[in-house]
Amino acid sequence: MAIQQMPGNLQEMWRENRKLTLENLLIFIVLSNFYVYVTETRDRSDVISYSYESLLSNRVEFCNAFFRDIGLSEDLVELALSAMAEDSQKNSGLGKDFVTKVS
Repeated sequence: MAIQQMPGNLQEMWRENRKLTLENLLIFIVLSNFYVYVTETRDRSDVISYSYESLLSNRVEFCNAFFRDIGLSEDLVELALSAMAEDSQKNSGLGKDFVTKVS
């Protein structure tokens, strides 16, 4: 069961406060995952995040910064941008043509 995979302090908290409903278990599991994330990243000031919106607003600038941050040559940005021109979800429910029709 998922409770056994949790850190000891969270297992104890579950035993003390549990209500045997699926909703309570799911909420507790989700919150436990947030707890693990927060404790893992608490002392990490080097965590870098990227937003999809930033990519959409300026693909070239975003890719240059991203490649620089992860240590890849910026010479590869053009190749990455050419790959974005293709619809990787073509002929699926997430393809550009289908999404355009729906919206």
